[in-house]
Amino acid sequence: METIGPYRVIRRLAVGGMGEVFLARSLAAGVARPCVVKTVHARHDDDDRARKRFLDEARLALQLSHKNICGVTHVGEHDGSLFMAMELVPGRDLRDVLKALHANGRRMTPALSLYLLREILDGLDYAHRACDVATGAPLQLVHRDLSPSNVMISVEGEVKIIDFGQALSTMKVERTAAGIVFGKLQYLSPEQARGEPLDHRSDLYSLAILATELLAGAPYYQGVPRERLTLLVQAGYRSPLLDAVDAPIRDMLQLALDPDRDARTASAEQMRTRVDRLLVQRQAVVGPSDLRRLLVELFPGEIERQRATLAEASGSTLPAPPSSPPVTAPAEDDTAPEDGGFGVTEAIPTSVARALTRQRPAAAAARSPVAIGAVLGMAVLAVVLGVAVVVGKDPAPVVHAPPGADAGVAARPPPVPPAPVVPDAPPAVPPAPPLDAVDAGPVDDDGLAGLAVEPVERAPPPRHARPRSTAEKLKLLERCKQRCASGVLDKYSRFATLSVDEARVLAAELEACVKRCGR
Repeated sequence: METIGPYRVIRRLAVGGMGEVFLARSLAAGVARPCVVKTVHARHDDDDRARKRFLDEARLALQLSHKNICGVTHVGEHDGSLFMAMELVPGRDLRDVLKALHANGRRMTPALSLYLLREILDGLDYAHRACDVATGAPLQLVHRDLSPSNVMISVEGEVKIIDFGQALSTMKVERTAAGIVFGKLQYLSPEQARGEPLDHRSDLYSLAILATELLAGAPYYQGVPRERLTLLVQAGYRSPLLDAVDAPIRDMLQLALDPDRDARTASAEQMRTRVDRLLVQRQAVVGPSDLRRLLVELFPGEIERQRATLAEASGSTLPAPPSSPPVTAPAEDDTAPEDGGFGVTEAIPTSVARALTRQRPAAAAARSPVAIGAVLGMAVLAVVLGVAVVVGKDPAPVVHAPPGADAGVAARPPPVPPAPVVPDAPPAVPPAPPLDAVDAGPVDDDGLAGLAVEPVERAPPPRHARPRSTAEKLKLLERCKQRCASGVLDKYSRFATLSVDEARVLAAELEACVKRCGR
């Protein structure tokens, strides 16, 4: 079996114009560790420019270490050919996911799309702020090729940016000649398509195009004739798909899609903060388990196939997994740009499946020193203040929706006068429902689970229910607050510290609990 440096090659995964990618395992210290090895074609061994470009990518990738970036662990030379060893990410790229969603007549909910966007922004923010570990000087990194094929989703729901081969940075030795443009045309910023000097804001434009495709379920330049594509990209095209996106999200995307980079969103951190605010407003609780469940639904047997791949790379064996079904999409027409977006040329249906369950948010890799004790104290204070706000109100009792009622559109009715009391019989008091039921979403027939949706209002109380006494209301209110606060805090109890953003989300969730209990 072939070896490349200290790595034993298992099989070839891909081949391109400049090199090959292999599934391999490390032989260091007798421990078999799965990895991916990327090499330069032997025919480029004497090509000085090709070697410089490869080393530029390797030097830059070795500087980056973040949970949302695919890591490079080793760079070397074997028999005169350069190679680099990278983290193995078992899963699918976002292009595959988008094509499979379209083939199944589905798309991601806004909540899951925002979560995925936030994870990409987290890695992008780190990359844009990265400094040379030797000198401390900013790298001024620009990825230049952000597209669905360069975003991986692992079978565990992790999100990773890959392929910094086209990246621009201060470490780059091989300079791009004037007029030469790298990247996929459908995701270029106007200044990149015009061959102008770039900064990090160009990546934000590309990411906003990707996000629009996630939310709309179709390529950004759908319907644009091929012969007009380049001019429209250079001018800063506004896709009609944006009109189908919810207004608050559309406003955030349009700021990143401004053709004038000086008027564009200033940084990935600023864009991520806006995404966080949108998630809080939707009271959406999404995380890696939602992405994992989506992969399982779109690619049956995917986890078994990836486990078999890991076992193969580790030198062990597992039963052969079922073959992966092909991902198909409608054939392209003359109006679709070449390699248009993710290979989809028709608009997806507007219906969006609702969630069956909600999941916990992913833990941040790097956390600022916000002690969990301080956050818990803030939580208790929020609950106490909430009691002061709602005492004295006349909250309507929370009950289950009657069979057949649509809880998602039910409006709160006017107060119902008390029913007459029948002599010799105590008035019937409906039992109080579980107070944590406010976190459950409706179940749809299409079976799309794990995609968070906005909370729904409860149906009106039955007309035969008598109003509760003040003592009963206060007792139910206190129980509601305790249960709600306990459920929210439980999600964060496993963390020793919380980041500032996580603390804000926690406080917002607790405040929402107080308001719901006081209705």
